[in-house]
Amino acid sequence: MNHLTDQQLNDLLAASPRELQQMSDASELALASTHAAQCEQCGARFASMRDSLALFREAATSYAGERQHRVPAWQPPVRGFSFPPVFWTAAAAAALLAIVLPLQMVLRQSQPPAAQQTVAAVSPHPASDSDQALLDGVSRELSESVPSPLDALADPSGSASQPSQIANQRTN
Repeated sequence: MNHLTDQQLNDLLAASPRELQQMSDASELALASTHAAQCEQCGARFASMRDSLALFREAATSYAGERQHRVPAWQPPVRGFSFPPVFWTAAAAAALLAIVLPLQMVLRQSQPPAAQQTVAAVSPHPASDSDQALLDGVSRELSESVPSPLDALADPSGSASQPSQIANQRTN
């Protein structure tokens, strides 16, 4: 038989002593165990892996024991109720907003309106004729008492001359 592979040695290490006793003689694990007991090279590799695993288990147990002694034991909570840090962060943010928002509103209302009007009144270039014509048209539309689409409703008599006046107003 060839020497045992790493996988066969791992399976042999992972098997519990109870599994080793209950296995049949024809199983692969039993054959690997028999070979490791008879072959010096495979036996040495198996013993080395078993010793390494035992040393690792001992080191991990020792580290866990020391770590456990460093962690303080559970202490009962202090009298009263303590809030988590997230609560205090949220409370501080709410307090800050409660102070800043009213101050911001007061500052906006206290700005002089004259400064805003002066900026709107000053224009970088004089109004041209087309701008003036546009402003006149808007002014005329706003001064009408009834918008032109509703002229038919303003005169319930329904005279025939009125629609032609509306068409003339729109083309002008």
